[in-house]
Amino acid sequence: MGIGMRNQTTNMITRAALLLAFLIAMAFIPPINLGFLPVPLAVQSFGIVLISLLLPLQWVFYTIGSFLILVLLGVPVLTGMRGGAGLFVGPTAGYLIGYLLCSLILAWWSNDTDELWITIFKTFLVTALGLNFIGAIGMHFTTGVNLPKAIMLCSVFIIGDTLKSIVASLVWQRLKIRR
Repeated sequence: MGIGMRNQTTNMITRAALLLAFLIAMAFIPPINLGFLPVPLAVQSFGIVLISLLLPLQWVFYTIGSFLILVLLGVPVLTGMRGGAGLFVGPTAGYLIGYLLCSLILAWWSNDTDELWITIFKTFLVTALGLNFIGAIGMHFTTGVNLPKAIMLCSVFIIGDTLKSIVASLVWQRLKIRR
C-alpha cells in the first residue's frame, strides 16, 4: 500500500471515528417521551443522516455497524443512555435496523455533485419517510399494534425528521467533503 493510499485510509478512519463520537455524544441529549408512543423523540438520528452524507458507502457500513454493535453489547450509546440486546426486540427494533438500512441507501443514493434541494429531497425520502416506515414495521411486530396504527403513530416523527434532513443537507453542502 502506497503512502497516498495509507493517508486516504487514515483520513477515512479519522472521519468515521469523529462522526461515530458525534453520534454517541448525541446520546446525552435527553429524549422526549410522548406517552402515547413507546419510542422516544430523539435527535440522534441526525447523526445517522450526517454519517450517511459525509462518508462513502463502505465507511457508513463500518460506522453505523460499529454503533449498533455497541448498542447490542449493552454500551449506553443510544439516546437516554440506553444499550442492550433487548432494544433489538422491543419497540425501537425497527428504528435500529432502519438506521443501518436507511444510512446505506442514502449513502448509495446521494451524490457529491447533487444540488442542495436534491440532497434534501433524497434525505427526506430515506430518513423522514423510510426510517419511520421501517420503525412502524418494527413496532407492529414487537408490540402487536396493527400496521396502519403503527404507521400513524410513527408519522408524528416526520416533521422533526424533515427538519433534521434539511439541517443535515445544509451541513453537507457547507462541508462538501469529497467521499
